[in-house]
Amino acid sequence: LRFPFMLRPLCVLPILMALVCGTIMFHMFQQMFPDNVSAMKRPMVSETATLSRTLVGRMGNQLFQMASLIGIAESNGMIPCVTNKQFLLNTTFVGPFPTACPRSGNVSVGEVGVHQNRFAAYNLIIQKTDAHLSGYQQSWKFFSTRKVEDTLRKMFTLRTEIQNISASVLAPFADSIKVGVHLRRGDHLALGYLRFPKGAYFKKAMNYFRNKYGQRVRFLVASDDNAWISGQAIFQAEDVHTVPAGNGAGVDLAILAGCNHMIISLGTFGWWAAWLGAHATGGEVVYYGDEFDTNHLIASGAVEKADYFPPEWIPMWDTPIPRQMNGPGSIARATSNFSPNPCSASNGMWHAIILWAHGLPHYESIIEEIHNVTNLWVGYQRIKTVQALEPFIDKVYEDDVMRVGGKHIAAKTGYLKNLSNSNTIGILALFDPTPKTKEYGEGRWKITANQRMVDLKWAIRRRFNPRLSPNGVRDGYGVYSHHHVIHITDTGEDADGILQFLRVPDTSALMRTHSVFFTPWHIPAPSMYSVQEVDLSDVHIVCAASVGNFTAGKQVAITNSPHYAFATGNVSVYAAYYEAGRLAGALTDDHTVGAFHRLRKVFRPSEYPSCVCGFDGLQRLSMILINAKKRIVDGAHRAALLVAANITKVPVIQIGEPGGTPISCNARPDQTTTLDFFVQNATRRMVPALSKLQNTLVLWLQHIQEHTDMVLFKVDYPQRFPLDVKYGQDVDVLVRSLDIALAAVAEIGSPVVHRLSPHQAHVDHYDNHGIAVRIDLYEQFFFPNVAWEAPSKNAVFQSAITVTSPAGLTWLRPTILHECRLRWLEYHQYKGTRPSKKRHLEWNRQHGCPQFYSSK
Repeated sequence: LRFPFMLRPLCVLPILMALVCGTIMFHMFQQMFPDNVSAMKRPMVSETATLSRTLVGRMGNQLFQMASLIGIAESNGMIPCVTNKQFLLNTTFVGPFPTACPRSGNVSVGEVGVHQNRFAAYNLIIQKTDAHLSGYQQSWKFFSTRKVEDTLRKMFTLRTEIQNISASVLAPFADSIKVGVHLRRGDHLALGYLRFPKGAYFKKAMNYFRNKYGQRVRFLVASDDNAWISGQAIFQAEDVHTVPAGNGAGVDLAILAGCNHMIISLGTFGWWAAWLGAHATGGEVVYYGDEFDTNHLIASGAVEKADYFPPEWIPMWDTPIPRQMNGPGSIARATSNFSPNPCSASNGMWHAIILWAHGLPHYESIIEEIHNVTNLWVGYQRIKTVQALEPFIDKVYEDDVMRVGGKHIAAKTGYLKNLSNSNTIGILALFDPTPKTKEYGEGRWKITANQRMVDLKWAIRRRFNPRLSPNGVRDGYGVYSHHHVIHITDTGEDADGILQFLRVPDTSALMRTHSVFFTPWHIPAPSMYSVQEVDLSDVHIVCAASVGNFTAGKQVAITNSPHYAFATGNVSVYAAYYEAGRLAGALTDDHTVGAFHRLRKVFRPSEYPSCVCGFDGLQRLSMILINAKKRIVDGAHRAALLVAANITKVPVIQIGEPGGTPISCNARPDQTTTLDFFVQNATRRMVPALSKLQNTLVLWLQHIQEHTDMVLFKVDYPQRFPLDVKYGQDVDVLVRSLDIALAAVAEIGSPVVHRLSPHQAHVDHYDNHGIAVRIDLYEQFFFPNVAWEAPSKNAVFQSAITVTSPAGLTWLRPTILHECRLRWLEYHQYKGTRPSKKRHLEWNRQHGCPQFYSSK
C-alpha cells in the first residue's frame, strides 16, 4: 500500500517518539548507574597475550633467553615479560628490559614435548594466548629479523662504567687489528657433552689472522682460567695479551666485543661476545667445529649446528678437517702404484618421507612405489608415534610457513588433526644418488626441488589419496582429494631437521660406516675385529620379531630362519616376520619383501665377499658380521642366500676379536680420501714441469680438494692448465663448502683470505710486488643484473667432466653448456664497468656457444 503524499510525514511520528523515550530512559539509567554506563561506553578490546619466562643461569644463557623471548614475542604479536624481580643482565646492560608479568600463562611453550631438552636448536613457535616460555632457545634464528636484532643491540648496550674500563684495556691496541680469544674452561671441562679444543685449534685459528693481517694483529685472550693460559706456549707469543682477571664478566664481554675479530672455544659467553662485537661490525668469527659431542646423552638430538652457529662464522678443528664429499671424484695420477678406484663420491640428496596416519595401511605398497624410481635407497624406515601432532606439523612445514605464511599451511594441513590415530606416522630417510633439480612456482612460491621427488610424491598421492565422496573425481593434479597421504622434503634441505626432531638417525649417522668394510648405522664401527672363516651351520640368527614359530630375541639356525624360508621359496613366512618386526619398530632398515627380492637378484653367492662403492667414493668389503657368540649382527639375508646356494664355509668379520686384516678392495692404504688432486702416490710433490708459482697454486687446490668437492671453471685452455697460469692471474673455483675450503686453506699458513660474502671469498698469494695468484672461491653463482639464471651448484658438480693435462694432472671442469652460460653471465654482469670481460664473448664465439637472453 502507498500513503497519499500529504499523509507520509505522519509515518515517522512513531519512530521519533521511540527515539525521544529511549534518550530519556538512558539519562535516567546514567544517573542511577553511572559506572555501568561508563563501562558500556568503553570500546570492547581483547587484551594482548603475554609471553613470560624466568631467566636462569649465567650471562650467556640469560642473553639467549632474553633474545629468544623478544624474538618469539615479536613474531607472535605478544608482550614479553619476565618473572624475575632481579636478574644478571640488569647489572651489565642499559636495557630497558621487559617488565614484570601482569599475569602468567598456563600454557608452556619452547622446550616441551618433542622439543624437550633441545637447547641448541630452532623450532617454530606459534602462540596467540598467554604462555610461559621454557628452556634455553640457543639459536640465532629466534631473533634473526632486522627489527628484533636492532632492538636487542640497543637493549644489550653495555653500561657506561663497564665500557670505560674496557676502553682503558683496549686503548694500547688502538692501531692494531684486535682479535678476541675466549677460553671457557672451569665448569665446562666437567660437562661431557662439550669438548674443549686442543692447542692445535687455537694455533690454526690464530695463524689464520696472522697470515691475513701480518704484524698488525694482536690477540686479546680472556678466560676463567688464566693460570692454565700462562702454562701454554701458544699464548706466550709477543702478539698475545692476556686480559687481567678480576674485572668481572661484564668487562671481559666488553673487551672481547670491542675486538675486530673473534675466536671462540666453547660456551655461550664467547658466542655472545662474537655476536655483540665482530659479527655486528663485519668482522670474522672463528669457532670450534667439534664443540658438541652429539653422541653424548645430553647433546644427542639436542643440537643443530646450523641453528646454533650463524652461517657467516668459520669452523676450524684441532684434527684433520672433516671432509664434505658428495660429488664426483677426480682421478689419481696415472703413475699411482694403486689400482684406480672405480667408485666416485655420491652427488646425491637426502629426503625425509612422512606417511600420515591414513597412508599407513598402504605402507609396503608405497615403499614399492618408491623403489619403482631408479636407484633410490631407503636408509631408514619406522612407524613412530609423535607426542603432539601440531608441533610436528610446524616442524615439517616451518620453511613453507616462512615462505608463504602460516594461514595457507594451516588450511593445507587441517585435515591431519581429524584423522584416526593421527599421532602415528611412518618416517623414511631416502637417498637419491642422481637428483634432478628443477624450479617450481613463481614469486614467494618459487622453489628449486628434486624433480624425481616431486614426481614420486604426486604419483603416490594420485594412487593413494582418499576419495572423499563416492562421486569424487580427479582434479587437475590427478588426485581425488588433497588429503595427502605423504609428504616429501623434495628440496633435500629439510631432511635432517625432521629426522632429528623425531629422534631418529639423521643422514650423517646413516652414512657412518667402517673405513674398510661396511657396517650399518646401528653398529658402531669396531676398532677390534678379525677375519674368520666359519661354517655357517654353526652361526645363528637372532629373531627381531615374534610371529608363528619365531620369538623375538631367540636365536635360530640359519636353516630355521624366516630369511632361509624366503631364500628357498617360502616368501609368506618372511613377509609375516617382516610385518611383525616393522610394526614392533625392530626392523628399521629396508627389509621389505621387495627389498629381499632385489637383493637376491643382484647378490652372487659365488663372488662373496664383494667390494661395493660407498657414499664417499671408497670401495669397501660387504661381509657378514658376527659377534663372539657367533650370532649374526649384520648380513642375515646374505647368509641365508649363501646357505641356500650350498655355500657354507665363508669368511666373515668377527667384531671384538683382535687380529686379522680384511681382504683389500684396492683402496688407498691411508683411507683418507679419493680426491688426491695433483698427487703422485698419495704424496704431495713438486711437479717439475711447473713453475714455483704454479706449484703453489697446485698445492692450495690440492689441499682444498682433500676436504671438499671443487670444479674449476672459466679456464681458457683446459688441456694446458696449470702450465698457462701467469703472474697476477685469477683461478675460479666452485666448491661444495666455502667454510671447509677456507679452513683447509688456513692450514697451509701462507695465503691471505678475503671473505666477500657468505658464498664467495678470495684466496691470495702475495710476493713483494703484489698478488701473484688468486683463487676466487664460490659456493654458489650470483649475477643479480642478468635475467638468465646461473646453473645450480648441484647441476655443475653432477655433470662435471674430468680433464687430464699433459703434466699428468687431473681435475674437473663444467660441461661446455655450463661454461658458456657462466661466461655469458659474467660478461653481462660487468660489461659496463670491466671491459676486459668481453673476452668471454669471444671465447663463447670460438666454442660455438648458444646465444642467451639479454640482461635486465
